[in-house]
Amino acid sequence: MLKILLADDSLPSLMATQIMLEKMGHDVLVATDGEQALALALRERFDLILLDEYMPGLPGSAVTQRIRKSKNENNGAIIIALSGVHKEEECQRLYDSGIDELIIKPVTADRLLVAVTKHFPISSASIDSSVVSQLFADLGDEVGARLIGMFVEELVQMSVRISQALKNDDTEEYLAVAHILKNSAALYGANELASFARQLNENTEQFAGDLAAAATGLLERINEAHHAAKEYLSSAERKGQ
Repeated sequence: MLKILLADDSLPSLMATQIMLEKMGHDVLVATDGEQALALALRERFDLILLDEYMPGLPGSAVTQRIRKSKNENNGAIIIALSGVHKEEECQRLYDSGIDELIIKPVTADRLLVAVTKHFPISSASIDSSVVSQLFADLGDEVGARLIGMFVEELVQMSVRISQALKNDDTEEYLAVAHILKNSAALYGANELASFARQLNENTEQFAGDLAAAATGLLERINEAHHAAKEYLSSAERKGQ
């Protein structure tokens, strides 16, 4: 869960974005103008700050510059601008102010999820969030969540199979599980798991004499990917509530 400062002078936009972030499981504090946003940023620490650009008084870019240039707990925080600008020079002006990311309005749940997980990966070593985000974008939230759920169930089954194989020293089962995961894990962004499974399945000779140790390494990666995929599924379910 991230502690997020969200600022937007449009109440409907503010409330919609706040709800989307809270459904992702984050703690959101809101501001309705630039002065209020700056005061909060200088007073409290946030993991992430989202600023509408065209607010009365201080625009988001001015708030960003003051946060970056003053001594405070947020001068190194991730700052995302929210704006309807499309022209390249306008986008560059926002980046020059010190932002880390730009979300073009209208803000949608998919755009938020991609931007947030880009800077705060759910588990960067276990799941490539960009792969899963693209899966959701291509297939929709409902189908994406269903497929991630199936992948979570598959990882549970593979963990049980490898654990049992280790008890029986069943080398054929090690390789059977690796064969399944070398493709399915890559499909869902579990790149480290997929790479290790591929090496075990296709280059068995390099593990000769120590297949049990390799299987133990595979089991560890299965469990890491399972944990990360469950977190992603929980996030998607909260978003869809």
